[in-house]
Amino acid sequence: GGSSEPSTCWPPLLISIHDFLRDLNTHCKAAAHNGDCFWIVQVGVADMAAVGLSGGIPGQDRHDENTAAAASGEGKKHYYEQRIKNFEKYHERELKKREAAKAAADPVKITLPDGTIMPGIRNFTTPLEVASAISESLAKKCVVAKVDGVPWDLFRPLEADCALSLHNFGDEEGRETFWHSSAHLLGQALELEYGVDLTIGPALDEGYYYDCFMGERTLNTDDQMVIETRMRTSIKEAHEFQRVVVTRAEALEMFQENKFKIEIISGLPSSAVITVYRVGPMVDLCSGPHLPNLSHIKVKLNICSFGQYLQKCHLHVKSRHSTCSTLKEVIFSGQGGGSVCCKCMSNC
Repeated sequence: GGSSEPSTCWPPLLISIHDFLRDLNTHCKAAAHNGDCFWIVQVGVADMAAVGLSGGIPGQDRHDENTAAAASGEGKKHYYEQRIKNFEKYHERELKKREAAKAAADPVKITLPDGTIMPGIRNFTTPLEVASAISESLAKKCVVAKVDGVPWDLFRPLEADCALSLHNFGDEEGRETFWHSSAHLLGQALELEYGVDLTIGPALDEGYYYDCFMGERTLNTDDQMVIETRMRTSIKEAHEFQRVVVTRAEALEMFQENKFKIEIISGLPSSAVITVYRVGPMVDLCSGPHLPNLSHIKVKLNICSFGQYLQKCHLHVKSRHSTCSTLKEVIFSGQGGGSVCCKCMSNC
């Protein structure tokens, strides 16, 4: 996970990939604009040479040795289970902090856009609780908040006196959060079904991507039901997003099997606040924010053959809070890795 712009502390390789995607997306929008149709292109780490990037792939030797195990999530089941156990331990720590904050009852003033001031409790009251106090219909429509201008999870406690705004899918902030959480949904399916190593998966201006390394594994039409079933199951179960703050050592332990994440964590400055998000059986290093849960998303996935080396994957993602929908045409490279090309069409 991550924001739409790369952090200055990201490894140079990942910054180069992100910049390439952003620049290529800009050029493609200018050259291929057709109504509401744009092209967004992702180049996976396995295709670095094709776009002139150098430096090799971190952990390549380990991937070569474990290609068979990486062909499915079963090869990393123990790692995923341990990651969940660690997350639950840290989440329990967060819950204890919140209960202590409730007992302390340190008041804060929450200023709404219209100037209304509502009371709250420091490190306990959440934006979602504020929305519910205003009206239940507002709470159902909201997907994210901004606190003093900073994007903020609806379920994250407020930390001080602040200016609070609430946003739905009709707002830019809401759409970005929606696409970011959708990327985690896709990443969850790819990781748990195919044992991929996820790298970064931010929201873009008109969609999102999640870069990953798949070893020698490729996707074909037979994978349609597997991916769609996993995604639909997660949505049906309305997996909640949860957030924890961890130390550098804790983060390194949680992602010890993913050298891409290790590289990102190791490159963070000493002053960095490191956050990790969980959605169902998936845990990811991420700065957030996210939707409260996956029930906000609808998915339709169709895969058909496309030439000798490419397979098309149509991913239909729709917000329940808007008539707007996004059709994403994802092309997975038949050469391995995580090369993805997205055609994003907004229908309002």
